[in-house]
Amino acid sequence: MSKLYEPAFAEPKGALIRPYPTTGILMAQGAGAPTASAAGYSKGCIYLDTTNGQLYINQGTVTSATWATDGALPAAKFTSFATAQGGTFADSSLSGANFVCYTHITTASPGTITTPTATAILAAMPGVYVNQTYLLRIINGQGTGTLTVGAGASVTLTGTMTIALNTWRDFVVTVTAVTTPAVTLQNAGTGTFS
Repeated sequence: MSKLYEPAFAEPKGALIRPYPTTGILMAQGAGAPTASAAGYSKGCIYLDTTNGQLYINQGTVTSATWATDGALPAAKFTSFATAQGGTFADSSLSGANFVCYTHITTASPGTITTPTATAILAAMPGVYVNQTYLLRIINGQGTGTLTVGAGASVTLTGTMTIALNTWRDFVVTVTAVTTPAVTLQNAGTGTFS
């Protein structure tokens, strides 16, 4: 059974930690954010800032911690825009929650609308990590024609990308790279909208 103790190297001083032999600390807590580049925290260590209620995860090494927020996104987000034919979806309109619902509202034929770049998509996802996924629903709610999703820079589209008038299409969005941002939109299904 593990025991809690307070070693001299815990950051900030006096933080409660749960040690693990040979790989470093797996869980820690303290008042305030953890210290960057601190040694002794296992890769994947969870740190709770008890002052601000924020979780951090060590994405660095046991010899030099690199702390990132936990990547928790809101449960859902709704956006609607009247993006012009041949335009680009607004930067944060297709990301920022575990379920994002975007409704296209225009009286004109939508034609092809391009996703934001992968960099812009990831900017709305604090603490983003590789293989993080979320569900995106795009609704072609008004207009006179089919909406076709086009790929922005470093965005890969897989499956059917057309959305008929008064229908929606779901996509599973997967983060495939963070350092040089990249995402994949995978068609997951369609339905009617009324």
